[in-house]
Amino acid sequence: ILTPMAPLLLAVVAVVRGDAGDEIKSQVQAARKMLQTQDAWQALGTALERLLNGERDPQALTAGLELDEVDQQALALTLAAVETQEGLQMLAALAQQALSQR
Repeated sequence: ILTPMAPLLLAVVAVVRGDAGDEIKSQVQAARKMLQTQDAWQALGTALERLLNGERDPQALTAGLELDEVDQQALALTLAAVETQEGLQMLAALAQQALSQR
C-alpha cells in the first residue's frame, strides 16, 4: 500500500531537506491539501503538513490525530528518510518501484 504513495513521500522529504525546487514544493502542497480533503488520508495530510512546517518529534507529529496503520508506516518511513540516508534510500527505492509500475 505504501508503494503508490512513495513518490509523494519522497517529494515531501526533498522539500523538508531543502532539496526541492519551487515546482516540487507546489506539487507537494497541492497533494497535501488534497489528502486533507479525503477522510481516509486527512490525518496523514495533517501530519505531513506538520513535518513540512519543521516538526520532527514523532509524538508531536501525530498529536490529536487518528492515524491508521498505513498512515503510521508512511509517516515513519518519511521521517526516517528525512533523518537518515538509509531511510532515504529505502523510500527512493519504493518510489522507483511505484514509478516503474505505472
